[in-house]
Amino acid sequence: MNSFRLKILTPDRTAFDGLAECAVFMDVTGRVTVLSGHAPMVSVLAPGPIRILAEGKERTGWASAGILHVAREETAALLDSFEWDAER
Repeated sequence: MNSFRLKILTPDRTAFDGLAECAVFMDVTGRVTVLSGHAPMVSVLAPGPIRILAEGKERTGWASAGILHVAREETAALLDSFEWDAER
């Protein structure tokens, strides 16, 4: 499966910066799945889970509201807060 650069950023830290095969976010209208080659877009994220498939392993974290920016070079989620399941 192809991968894309993904960043999950909060004011305090970079929670993820690497290659992902798939990322699933909750925006204000429902679920958004980003794969390699996704069309550029900007979306308002709702609080909820973010699921990432990276290196064949799935990870889940919990996000506050924020902004999702998908570009050809990278995808970035800009959030007020984010915690991986293991951190909860």
